[in-house]
Amino acid sequence: MKKIAKRVITAVLAMAMVIGMMAMTAFAADDTYSVIGSINGNWDKDTDLVKQADGTYSVDITDVKAGSYEFKIRTNHAWDNGEYNLEGDASSGGANAKVDVAKDGATVTITFDGTKATVTVKEASAAAPATPAADRKSTRLNSSHDQSSY
Repeated sequence: MKKIAKRVITAVLAMAMVIGMMAMTAFAADDTYSVIGSINGNWDKDTDLVKQADGTYSVDITDVKAGSYEFKIRTNHAWDNGEYNLEGDASSGGANAKVDVAKDGATVTITFDGTKATVTVKEASAAAPATPAADRKSTRLNSSHDQSSY
């Protein structure tokens, strides 16, 4: 009888672990990622990144004035859920990501692959991006930092 009880308990615990892992995966799939910093206005406003077909997240910030900017990627709009910069994990006081813009009117594209961010700056006079618009969802911010999605 003790052997049967032990096997039942072991099976129940194993099932509970599997269900727990499935729940954790489901919550991770619902995470949102956002940019916060001087690049999108100030350090108390998040701008959500949009999930792309390739699994990355990105945002275009348009009409950026010349200057130096800093930002981090946050998980779920909170400081304690995971922070990322250009090198990767920036939790627990890691450095801010930095980007320099040479000319007014630039578009700064920030992309996040789940582990680190990348930044592309396109000057105002540069050609259109190589990625077809139909393949890419985007959130754009204008110089007043009003958000619109398309």
